[in-house]
Amino acid sequence: MSVVTINLDDLPRSAVDLIQLIGLAATLALIDAFPSIKFPVPKGEDNNPEGAARFALLVEAIGDAPARVLVRHYGGDDLYVPSCKQAVRRARDRQIVADYGVGASVFELALKYRLSYRQIETILKTADTTPAEPSKQADLFA
Repeated sequence: MSVVTINLDDLPRSAVDLIQLIGLAATLALIDAFPSIKFPVPKGEDNNPEGAARFALLVEAIGDAPARVLVRHYGGDDLYVPSCKQAVRRARDRQIVADYGVGASVFELALKYRLSYRQIETILKTADTTPAEPSKQADLFA
């Protein structure tokens, strides 16, 4: 799988805050598990049966250590988990343009990214090809 570089400026502030709090990998796992969900973070890992079940969901999605950090930081509050669709789409589009620039055909790109031929052509015509500044980017799917 290819490495997709995402510009941190494209992310919503809540996603950047999560990355700083629990790291990129855990944030991506959280976004993958609960996109656009208002997640009620339990006050502890076993305060009550409902909270224990939610804590178990967090651990399953992002691991024990990041789950404990979220509980310490957001325990008792609702945490909105952003979907980051726009940022991921922009990163994907930049990667499509880069792949095309090194010789991939529109047909190959359509197969690789599971998009229509027309979608690939539109991306190649209109995509923001400005590379992200090195200090403001993160690798997704690395």
